[in-house]
Amino acid sequence: MKKIISIAVILATIFIGYYFVQFLPLRIKENDLYKKMMDCRKMAEERFEKSKKDSDEAWAVGMGYSVDYQVHYNAKLNKCVYCEDEFRSDKLGFQHQYKLVDLYTNTEMDAALYAVQSNLTPDQKQYAEDEKNRFEKYRKEMFEEKL
Repeated sequence: MKKIISIAVILATIFIGYYFVQFLPLRIKENDLYKKMMDCRKMAEERFEKSKKDSDEAWAVGMGYSVDYQVHYNAKLNKCVYCEDEFRSDKLGFQHQYKLVDLYTNTEMDAALYAVQSNLTPDQKQYAEDEKNRFEKYRKEMFEEKL
């Protein structure tokens, strides 16, 4: 009987030890990742509120202007990637100004201006389209990381 109890205690100790070695670090890592994602989201919401205020003021004076954003915590690079899209329109056409910012360091990672206006030459229109495509490719790399 003592032998069975001893074996049971040993097995229980092994299983408990295995949990602390294998699963607990994963849970801690998941919790840390979740916290970073939520912190990143909060930082993006605060930045967007400032940009949105500018947008609301522009709409109040009759300008065609709006701003939108996307945010992603890139765990591989440890960056809070914020993508802002400012949209403006006037009688000549419209433009989008895109920015990618790492909110942790408040540094601009990339930017592009995409304009469709009646006064642009075909070369200018092609350049704008190429810039938009280049920017979108980089944005996807930052947002669709492979861990």
